[in-house]
Amino acid sequence: MKKNVLLLFLFFSFGINAQIYLDEFDNGVEEFTTAGTGYTTVEDGGEWTISGDGSGGAFEVFSYSPFNENGEQITLDITGNNKVFVRAKAGNFGTSLRMDVKDAGGYATTIAGITKSLVNDYVVFEFDFTGQYSDGGFGGTACTANPPCPVDGTQIATFDFYANPGQGNFAGSIVIDFLSVGADPGSGPMSSVHQNHFDDDSTINLIGTSTPGYVNRLEDSQWKIIGDGTNGMWDPVTYQVHNTTTYEESDVDMGPANDKVFVRARASVSGTSLRIDLQDINDMVTTAGSITKVLTDEFQTFEYNYAGSYQDLAFGGTGCPMGGDPCDVDDSRIANMILFVNPGVEAFAGEVHIEYISYGTALEIDTSGPGTLVYGDHFSGDDLYISTGGAYGLTVNESNLSIVGDGSDVPFSSISYVLHNDTTNAPIAIDMTGNNKLYFRARSSTPNTLMRVDILDTTGYVSSLPSFTRLLTDEYEDYELDFTASYIDGGYGGSACEVGMGPCDVDGTAISQILFYPNPADGMFSGTIDIDYVSFGVPLGEDILPYQDHFDNNNRDAISDASGFTVEESGSDMVITGDGTAGAYTSFNYTMHNQADGTALITNFTKNNKLYVKAKSSSPVPLRIDLKDQDGYATTNPSVARSIGTEFSILEFDFTGTYMDGGFGGTACDAADAPCPV
Repeated sequence: MKKNVLLLFLFFSFGINAQIYLDEFDNGVEEFTTAGTGYTTVEDGGEWTISGDGSGGAFEVFSYSPFNENGEQITLDITGNNKVFVRAKAGNFGTSLRMDVKDAGGYATTIAGITKSLVNDYVVFEFDFTGQYSDGGFGGTACTANPPCPVDGTQIATFDFYANPGQGNFAGSIVIDFLSVGADPGSGPMSSVHQNHFDDDSTINLIGTSTPGYVNRLEDSQWKIIGDGTNGMWDPVTYQVHNTTTYEESDVDMGPANDKVFVRARASVSGTSLRIDLQDINDMVTTAGSITKVLTDEFQTFEYNYAGSYQDLAFGGTGCPMGGDPCDVDDSRIANMILFVNPGVEAFAGEVHIEYISYGTALEIDTSGPGTLVYGDHFSGDDLYISTGGAYGLTVNESNLSIVGDGSDVPFSSISYVLHNDTTNAPIAIDMTGNNKLYFRARSSTPNTLMRVDILDTTGYVSSLPSFTRLLTDEYEDYELDFTASYIDGGYGGSACEVGMGPCDVDGTAISQILFYPNPADGMFSGTIDIDYVSFGVPLGEDILPYQDHFDNNNRDAISDASGFTVEESGSDMVITGDGTAGAYTSFNYTMHNQADGTALITNFTKNNKLYVKAKSSSPVPLRIDLKDQDGYATTNPSVARSIGTEFSILEFDFTGTYMDGGFGGTACDAADAPCPV
């Protein structure tokens, strides 16, 4: 535990956000921690571990009281910035941790109910009690009459925690690495390029607009763009990149490693759209991207991905001469951020609140993990699922979709790709809202070809508002389109959302088509575009993912029975239960199959020879897997086995050099012929 008197002095002397109390749980003092029914706590190895046995009630509490170097309980004034930082993790992913602060009189911040969701790795969580010093009188505190009762934030004596509040019966563990008042003693994610939390009033001098319809303010550590309803449809608000210490104007490098901007924002009017362009030191602007997100009335972090968008389309108002050829935007010298609220629409009346901007790095820890492949196509089939209303030539060959233009197509002529079952070619629809991302890999024979991509749902609404556009080169590149908060049809015509109807919601759970527009605004594309793949959820890369099964289709027919085992699909798991009677080398078989209709498949493993299995066991156990070919030969010599632990982990089974059947019995390889090739 560390208590820093100097920091406490600085806090009161200068009013800065400083750490006024810190316990790192490294001194073995446990007198100031308490545990309610169903909980035990222990401090060891610099960690405070709280364990639940499943018998606790819905609001059973465990608590921590601050104390000084003499081992005396003290109270804290946390109103300097009202924030308490806790670094914590949980044994069960998604465990909720609520914290209330209680004053010396026994009143607690029960109205606030600030709750965080824990993951299996340490994350620093910020509990902000600004404006939350009120006791609801719900019981268990000193507030028994005339609630709500005020809580004295200058006399905080106890920090009360609840695991999965309101549920009870918590069985698991929570580990807290430190508790700090006033400041985070560690460092969370930070941008190495540029970031701004808008907690310094001087930033307002780097924000501007030329229209009287907008007012910019810095309040409550937020940048607030306030519209009075008199702005024009393309009136911008600008943010100048600057040194946040000296406030000098500067520019930043947003090359391939840093080509994303993360913005945490909300709007007073739900459905407000926010477009952000980047401008270089030569006044060229990324109008090729037109990246737009739709805000809600709750804060969310939005990712603006500018990969393939560093081109100015010469629409006017920038350094690129209007009506001329497109101009390159220098991604290594980005100086300004240009924002449009409800782009193309006049009269925004409301407020946009921005909590932070960060170039290249999101300032929250990403706990989502890698995406899951929802749909992918490497164009190894026929061309029955592609069409165009224009004059484009379309072919599928050599694992490519080729689009040939002769220069005669009008603006916004598109190519339609229908999502389909790769066996029957029957049209299908997919839910892409798992991570909202579409990927494609493409090139063009014509330099600086623009490719706009929209998605279409089963009702005919198209994502016309975000206008995702990428710049193709003559070499294959992978492109990512993030449709988070972008499922909006602007009602511009040409879709089920007719002119005047918009905006209409596009159903991200029922996407049936992809629309490609070469050089969308100009048309007249002349050349060849090759698309190597399209996928949803994760990029396919250059290699086709041969096979996967998430055990979520209840296809019990693909799994054989075996003496001593029961094997079932449950939820999204295959569960294998042994009763202890199975003999040595008793096995059950899993047949690879089409996930849609259950028909058996044959898979070529030799592309990388690897099988991946995500598994856990009630107790550590070895798992052996053999591969069997269509003729009945199996990889019994040598065998490939891995050890399964009690927590989910991804196991790699590498069959390189193991395609031999030892002829030990139970396969097509007789002992006299062994070894037999698989």
